[in-house]
Amino acid sequence: MNRFATLLLASSLLIACGDTTDDGKGAEENELTDGKSDSFFRPTEHGALRMGVENPGQVTDDAQFHAWTFELSDSADVELHTDVSQNLDTVLYVYRRDSSDESWGRYIKKNDDDGSKISSRIKLPGAKAGEYRVIVKPFKTALRGGFSLNGACDGAGCTTGTDS
Repeated sequence: MNRFATLLLASSLLIACGDTTDDGKGAEENELTDGKSDSFFRPTEHGALRMGVENPGQVTDDAQFHAWTFELSDSADVELHTDVSQNLDTVLYVYRRDSSDESWGRYIKKNDDDGSKISSRIKLPGAKAGEYRVIVKPFKTALRGGFSLNGACDGAGCTTGTDS
């Protein structure tokens, strides 16, 4: 086979395989891709995310998607991460809306692995004022276990104390 045909075949195989990673986990199941599809999963609503403390959740057969919200009154640096049980691999999604009459739409940031292959971390440096929603879900639908969502907020837009 000539060199051009070999390169063409190799590039076709790479395109067909899509975005692959070398972590051995395979593809994320039930990936949240747009606002309308996200609502299909009807997450377990936990209310306001309390910054600086653990916000516990449990992935079960009946509760695979978990959601919290927080608001910023001005810009701030926000960091979110999961602490997980031994076998639970989480994925974090963050959404933002400017006013309560708007839908959440597409996520603004997503993280699967924070160097550990199972926990997740998202940093939002200079996040703008507005309402935010965080969704935690398992990487694979068969996964079960406990986790905690932890948040830290620093800046003028953060509320005082542990409540966001």
